[in-house]
Amino acid sequence: KKDQLGGALHRAQNTGRIAVLEEAPTARYFASEKNDSNRCPPCGEIDGTEFDDLDAVRAAYGTGGYQLCEGGIRCRGTVVATWE
Repeated sequence: KKDQLGGALHRAQNTGRIAVLEEAPTARYFASEKNDSNRCPPCGEIDGTEFDDLDAVRAAYGTGGYQLCEGGIRCRGTVVATWE
């Protein structure tokens, strides 16, 4: 049950994060998998990847963790934005 609740909360947070980024000035977007010390190999591979735009972010993260994560609902991956 903790995994289900944690996953639901994380997905809600990522959905909100992407919605805010849609309204914010254009930024640089990066995958961040640092919140999970038990990350799977696919999450380790995408960590630090820079995305071209928010469409690429949505393709990788949808409304939750990384789409190719082997941990499913337990994925804690996200995207971070930086502005110059």
